[in-house]
Amino acid sequence: MDRLKIILPILFLIIAGFGAYYFVIPWISSQPVRQIEKKTTTNIPEGEKIKRTLYFCLGDRLVSEEREIILKKDDFATQVKDVLRELIKGPVNDLRLTPLIPEETKIKSIFLDNNGICYLNFSRDIQEKFPGGTWTELLSLYSIANTVIENFPEIRGVQILVEGYSIETLTGHIDARYPFQRREDLVGQ
Repeated sequence: MDRLKIILPILFLIIAGFGAYYFVIPWISSQPVRQIEKKTTTNIPEGEKIKRTLYFCLGDRLVSEEREIILKKDDFATQVKDVLRELIKGPVNDLRLTPLIPEETKIKSIFLDNNGICYLNFSRDIQEKFPGGTWTELLSLYSIANTVIENFPEIRGVQILVEGYSIETLTGHIDARYPFQRREDLVGQ
């Protein structure tokens, strides 16, 4: 009987842990993300031209393209949106480079949390109009992550959202449930 008093609570904790892992955590991650804290960049006035680095595809690698962007506002989220809009437009200086995000894609909102994770909320077009397979999906995700992280030192990681919700994968190949970090190994010359 004494053994049963010890085993039952342990068994209950194990079952509760599995239940939380398989049911509660996926439910929480499927909920819309709220803005945690609004950040602003400093020392960059509105209307100023600033060089930004964007990453596009060349063969099986990411290649950077420098571009001057006119900042429309000194608001952090607007500046990130401006850079992402340029990324969606595609390359302008080197026509060998290929854009990786469907041109119909809209940026719905951007949030930066206290840990430096930037939540990028895209329209459903980023999934529905996506053209490629596994490697293209990988390059697309890191095109976004490398571009945003390189240009904004406040950002330590990038979480992709679609229509306000976290996604398991962009198109079925690469796990997108966790924030992406910058990956230098995908960048070529």
